[in-house]
Amino acid sequence: MTDVTHGTLHDHIYHSSATNGPNSVRIYTPPNYNPRDKKQYPVLFLLHGFGEKVSFWSDFGKINLIADNLIDQDKIMAPIIVMPNGDPLEAEYYKFFGSKTDGPAWMKKNMDLFEKDL
Repeated sequence: MTDVTHGTLHDHIYHSSATNGPNSVRIYTPPNYNPRDKKQYPVLFLLHGFGEKVSFWSDFGKINLIADNLIDQDKIMAPIIVMPNGDPLEAEYYKFFGSKTDGPAWMKKNMDLFEKDL
């Protein structure tokens, strides 16, 4: 962490029509972001690894701090970073993950729902 102006992490829970239930997303907005401005921002979608959470890129990867530093150094345009939940069926994760027959079917269903949700 360096002494620069920092952006903001936003956690949102929304109703997913793909799963017919709640899902979540974490969004980074850069320093001085104002949704009422007409300014356009590049958008980066970061997908976590299998079994991770929407918080992975910021909690462990520190993507928000990396973006803050790169923006401050004029190395990137200030982006909006979207970190969706890539495991919409995570509640069933441990139930099927260890099964050689049910696991692959669950993973395919999970990925299909993720694509529809995204």
